[in-house]
Amino acid sequence: MFSKVVLVALGASMAAAKTVDLTNYTFDNYLADFKLNFPASELESRRATFMSELARVRAHNAKNLSWKEEINQYSVLTNKERLAFKGRNGGVAQTQGKMLKAGKPLPDNFVMKPLEHLPKEVDWRTKHVVSAVKDQGHCGSCWAFAATAVIESHVAIASGLLFDLSPEQIAMCSPNPESCGGTGGCNGATSEIAFEYVSNSDGIREEFQYPYTSYYGENYACAMPAAASVATIN
Repeated sequence: MFSKVVLVALGASMAAAKTVDLTNYTFDNYLADFKLNFPASELESRRATFMSELARVRAHNAKNLSWKEEINQYSVLTNKERLAFKGRNGGVAQTQGKMLKAGKPLPDNFVMKPLEHLPKEVDWRTKHVVSAVKDQGHCGSCWAFAATAVIESHVAIASGLLFDLSPEQIAMCSPNPESCGGTGGCNGATSEIAFEYVSNSDGIREEFQYPYTSYYGENYACAMPAAASVATIN
């Protein structure tokens, strides 16, 4: 894991991305824009990491594709450091990927519809059933954020109401006795663990009822508020 100095510096920058002209952009510009500081012993390695990432982003944007990439507070992290944020140490997706590479058939858990029966495109954002992107910070709780977003959208599709639900509740309250994908909380788990928890409990609260306090990677004991839940899984 990278140094506490980096954690503090990155924590000071809450913005997920900045839209800037990358044509003549430099490492010094980046440090100033995102208010970052690194120990002198790390500075050159961080510079090299950032310049490599900047070159990759420029190359992508030069392809005139339908979407553009930006730099953000994570553009200076190594691959190992980025993996620490993903909060997952293997699972169904990785297992199935290995099976496909080995030419083995996947278990028939789902029935795929013929392509001609599918719509040309689906964009749930235009249906107003997708909440804003959230920032998990330095906590490996992406599994909880992913599960929360899925529940938010399903509730919105079913009811027409888009709630801002609590990833903190899922991250800190979901039991994970088998250590699936990690040991839980900021140390990783799976969305399946989250769904099982919501299904077996009295449901999930809204963000303002159980706010996110694990931004800097701290795990806390489950502290369920007295407020009633707004969603559950049957």
